[in-house]
Amino acid sequence: MAGSWSGTMQALQAVDTEYTADSVEWCPVEGCQHLLVCGTYQLRTPEDQPALDVSEPQVRLGRLYLYSFNEDNTAKPLVEVQRRDSSAILDMKWCHIPVSGHILLGLANANGSVELLRLMEYEKNSYTLQPISSLILEERCLSLSLDWSTGKPGRYPRGRLGGMVVCYLRKIWGLEEDGCDGSFCNASIQEAEAGGFQVVGDQPLKMISSDSKGQLHLLMLSEGAAELQRVASWPAHHFEAWIAAFNYWQTELVYSGGDDGLLRGWDTRMLGTPVFTSKRHSMGVCSIQSNPHQEHILATGSYDEHVLLWDTRNIKQPLADVPVKGGVWRLKWHPVHPHLLLAVCMHNGFKILNCQKAIASPGSHVTQTGFNCLCLPSSGIKGIRHHRPPFFILLMQTCQLLSECVLTEWLPLVEVEGRHKWRLISFA
Repeated sequence: MAGSWSGTMQALQAVDTEYTADSVEWCPVEGCQHLLVCGTYQLRTPEDQPALDVSEPQVRLGRLYLYSFNEDNTAKPLVEVQRRDSSAILDMKWCHIPVSGHILLGLANANGSVELLRLMEYEKNSYTLQPISSLILEERCLSLSLDWSTGKPGRYPRGRLGGMVVCYLRKIWGLEEDGCDGSFCNASIQEAEAGGFQVVGDQPLKMISSDSKGQLHLLMLSEGAAELQRVASWPAHHFEAWIAAFNYWQTELVYSGGDDGLLRGWDTRMLGTPVFTSKRHSMGVCSIQSNPHQEHILATGSYDEHVLLWDTRNIKQPLADVPVKGGVWRLKWHPVHPHLLLAVCMHNGFKILNCQKAIASPGSHVTQTGFNCLCLPSSGIKGIRHHRPPFFILLMQTCQLLSECVLTEWLPLVEVEGRHKWRLISFA
């Protein structure tokens, strides 16, 4: 049953990003939640370059913007504080926690790299993003997505989970037998740290990224210099691997979705064969997110216009199958309420899904509240991001699969104005 929103919207601000806005993220770290980054993507047109050589890759231009939001400035609450030209940006995410006292941002870009930037405060309330590390994942491909292993609030308890991750590191370094039961020991943590990786609590700090050749790449952050290091790369899909995401409760497990229509799970301690392969989606799988509040709950979305809700202990049958009348480019769980899921659809606005009954009683109906105000002809919404407090959602409109775009609050929203503009909107 679809619900409806009876409130009104008020445009707060329109922003012209020149290139197509492709990815937007509010900083989740306490004290910097007023900061926003926007990444852009633009394919260089034939008239902008010399005679085209079909053997050469197309040039994809990008720019990274850093904004500061001041809700007291009603005339212009969002102010640009930095811009930086780069290769086109396809995805980016802030690390959910400070690392060695620094706030980090990861970028996936069109030259096949993952880049790491550090937020610097050079004077009171004045910030800049400083590049500190870049790692080329693969030549002549696009890095399509990334995720940090830090998505679960209040994670890193000492116990079995930490031991399992450390044993995974021990196996990588050839220090552990295959029969390891994942039991925890302080010596194992010391070995992880001795290997040169950042360890937060019991957990090494990890990233997962996917690329246009169908590969996944597991990265870790080295201690001290905060440099990205490749741990493993492996073929995961026959075509583009649109999305890769961690199981936030067991970060040795990752999920991937590809243009081949497959949803796959991987145990990064034993690469080579997927833990599972699901063909339940009938088209490309382009969105995945583990529920950060409730273990074993996973949401996936596809070009087939369905959101599937899973209990990862039984991947044969989803808990719920929700048609949303638009390809589901991004999914995002509410940062506070564990049963609310936001689905951003390419041709039918976005939906807020109440999954409470489906989680408690598999097969139960998932209620929807639909917002169609963002639908534009021949376009759709590409991605969503959360920020609190106040709680913001970022919505990106797609044009030919690669974004127009924009921002909003829960419940405020955003609307697109033309090809390179977005508007910040609040609900009355």
